[in-house]
Amino acid sequence: MGMLVVLWIAAANIGHGLATSRHGSVIIITLMVLYILLMLYPFKKLADAAATAYLGVILEDDFNTLIFPADLANCTASDIVKLRFLKGLGTVERFQYSQITSFTREKGKLFYIHGDFGSRALSFSNKQKRDECLAALQLRIKFRGTRDLGY
Repeated sequence: MGMLVVLWIAAANIGHGLATSRHGSVIIITLMVLYILLMLYPFKKLADAAATAYLGVILEDDFNTLIFPADLANCTASDIVKLRFLKGLGTVERFQYSQITSFTREKGKLFYIHGDFGSRALSFSNKQKRDECLAALQLRIKFRGTRDLGY
């Protein structure tokens, strides 16, 4: 809403000269409608990402599935410039417990799971939440050996 107010003020100030012309008000309204339409998709994706991050990690025992927000850390500079990362915002990844071969707890609030799917990062708000997820996973998954470095 703040961006729309700023756009409205900018359009009023910049378009003051246009408004005195014959088609100025039509041009201003068209530009505002285009701006709103072009911003709907990014706003929706950001809202989805916030909702997904708030949801967090889910251990779904009925289906032996781990559900967590998609890891966008593998985005390249090209993906960022071309806005391809927007497609991944607000999505989740699902892996069966049997697909997870090991996990690594890192310094800070990061936690990685590894398997045939590669490696995925799970970021938490604090170390306690990270360790709670680790303990819950350890109860459900028995590994022959882990790469837990104990940080």
